[in-house]
Amino acid sequence: SIPYDIIISHIVPHISRYRQYLLRLLDRHLYEALPIRKCYLNSDKTKDSRCVNLLRRCRRVIIREKNLVGVLVSALSEKNRINEIIFKESIDNDENYQSLVDSLRQNKSLVSLQCPEFRPDDLPVHLREFKTSHYCSTEPVGKLLVAQLSNTQCRITKLDLRDSTFSAGIAAMFISESHSLTYLNLSGYTGLGAADMGHDDFAPFCAALKQSRTLKYLDISWQQLGEDHIAQIADVLKVNTILTSLNISGTTMLGAAETLLWQALEKNTTLQELIAEDCNLTDLDGVTKLLAQNTTLTSACILSGNMYHWKPVLDSMFAPGRKPTRLTTTPLSDLGTEVAKILSQRTHWIKMLYYETFSTMDREQAVQLRSFLSKAQSLHTLALALPSIDDECLTIICEGLEENKTLRKLLIDVPFSEEALQCIGDALETSKTMEIIKIVELEEQEPAFARLREEFPFVTWRII
Repeated sequence: SIPYDIIISHIVPHISRYRQYLLRLLDRHLYEALPIRKCYLNSDKTKDSRCVNLLRRCRRVIIREKNLVGVLVSALSEKNRINEIIFKESIDNDENYQSLVDSLRQNKSLVSLQCPEFRPDDLPVHLREFKTSHYCSTEPVGKLLVAQLSNTQCRITKLDLRDSTFSAGIAAMFISESHSLTYLNLSGYTGLGAADMGHDDFAPFCAALKQSRTLKYLDISWQQLGEDHIAQIADVLKVNTILTSLNISGTTMLGAAETLLWQALEKNTTLQELIAEDCNLTDLDGVTKLLAQNTTLTSACILSGNMYHWKPVLDSMFAPGRKPTRLTTTPLSDLGTEVAKILSQRTHWIKMLYYETFSTMDREQAVQLRSFLSKAQSLHTLALALPSIDDECLTIICEGLEENKTLRKLLIDVPFSEEALQCIGDALETSKTMEIIKIVELEEQEPAFARLREEFPFVTWRII
């Protein structure tokens, strides 16, 4: 079978031997028609014809060194399957940049491009997704991007501009001038909600949101938004019937602005996902009423601060007829046991559970989580992020993993002993669905990890 990830590297000497074997294997006619999901280019020694042929068969290409543009251009100049290109480094000179631009314009299969300094006016019109660097978020670059989006032939649907410093006025034009944009990420710490920006500066951005007929996903988290900005967002949600996902995390919401937001969402019939983490929320009655009346909001990450008083909110979220697909409990604080009790009654609905807390998990919480895992019929992702956990509690959780029939991804960000690690191995012996396990690696546990990787080769181990 074709491996998912092909890594071409000469950093480790013995990799070269396997690379040559792999390239000979892929050169056979049998593999000519089979695509490879991902290819990393790490070394300048990859400029041979076999590497170019391998690159032509890849779906996703990641360039990690600036002197490898020539290899990519050679692959793009021939028939290829490349539909996503990610540059981790800047392009080294203008000649290589222009060669890349010419190749991309002729390559009709390319869908997504991530490049730190790619100029908007050089984007191919058939591109669907574009991500640029915050270093390039100047006003002239913003205007060039607006001009590209306004082109009737432009097909960009996803624009990732996180950590950018574009003004609210430029961001408004991204929305108003585009006829195809469905995804816009403007998350960051500067720009839209800058301290010197008043009500009038943010108004055009909200006006564009009200008139948008294509934008479905908007991320304006950590943009220093205040009460005045949230009040305007609330007005948008009263009339916008297109937006399905909104992220306003890291926003200061106090008093009337928070109440206005919840009241607007009570009547909104299209928003399906709301992410408002670390917003210092205080209007618990408003949130509870919102979750009780809004029937379309299926994914809500609105839990922050001290969680002890949030049980009514959770009860409302899991009221009969509601089917949330994602629950974030960050941080759990004193509500850990209460959350587990609610989860144990809603085993058919939860698909992703992020169990993160700043306190140590006790035995009662572990038992409740095991009960949920053994009954869950739709859960496919579980993340455990704890400062510490004893072997007894982890053993209890692993018993739930053994009984679970649906879990596919497991993330463990917890320091534990080698004995506890073996409990995970015992759970894998009975699991028929596990695909990926991510674990924060401790140096003293490396031999134990090595044994587990050898024992369970069908599992993708990603050690962080």
